[in-house]
Amino acid sequence: MEKLTRLNSLLTALGFPPNPNNDVSLLNWALEQAENCARLEFNLPSIPSEAEKPLLNIAAGEYLRAKNTVPDKESIPLTAFPTVKRLELGDTKTEFDTDNFTTPEQRFDLLTEYLITSGKTQLEGYRRLKW
Repeated sequence: MEKLTRLNSLLTALGFPPNPNNDVSLLNWALEQAENCARLEFNLPSIPSEAEKPLLNIAAGEYLRAKNTVPDKESIPLTAFPTVKRLELGDTKTEFDTDNFTTPEQRFDLLTEYLITSGKTQLEGYRRLKW
């Protein structure tokens, strides 16, 4: 249950707090998915305690990807906020950076991919060879 609490904390820190009433089964699924991925991909008989943080990153990425994929009334709201390129105080002139503007969906996809791949990269040190 401690892993579930840490996963909740991580998702809340990222700005995507899970619903404690409806998302428990999806959070458990994401944790199991991350652990199975580590066991199968890196041939680990058990998960070492040092590998908990990378597993939480993978689980958070899997949860966010699944939550955004499943269409329901509580899907993750993504809003567009362009970045300010230049701001002048005299006569108040603001210029937005529309050249490098990415959509909220693109930024969300980058976040989920980062979480999953960074977790897998950190787990590579625990890889065992099959003989």
